[in-house]
Amino acid sequence: MALAEGLQKHFQLKADTDIAQLLTGDSKEVGAKLAKKAEKIRKFLEGRSQRQLQLVFGNKPLGGKRERDPNKETPAEDPAFVAHEIWTPLLRQLETEGLQEKSWASLPQADLARLKGLLIDLSRAIKGDI
Repeated sequence: MALAEGLQKHFQLKADTDIAQLLTGDSKEVGAKLAKKAEKIRKFLEGRSQRQLQLVFGNKPLGGKRERDPNKETPAEDPAFVAHEIWTPLLRQLETEGLQEKSWASLPQADLARLKGLLIDLSRAIKGDI
């Protein structure tokens, strides 16, 4: 509810203004003056996260700084996490583009040779690790 109150103050709306109706209704329902304000509110909200909006309106977001164990790795430091984040989308794309769509067939010969070489080298490296 704090977001609605913050928007009412920031855009100088009357206390009885239904913000949900204002933002979801069409301009005929809300009137020309409020339709302009609704457009300004939409532009203001666009691209902002809930946390950013909480900070704009002075609301303390949940959570906060917590001391972390210096011996514990963060997800970004965990090699398994990093590998998963990198390889999962890549594997999905290789499967789609390489096996289903076969988009590689449109590559120039030099790129095809490079791709083939990379896949052979990667295959050898994986065989050595497993």
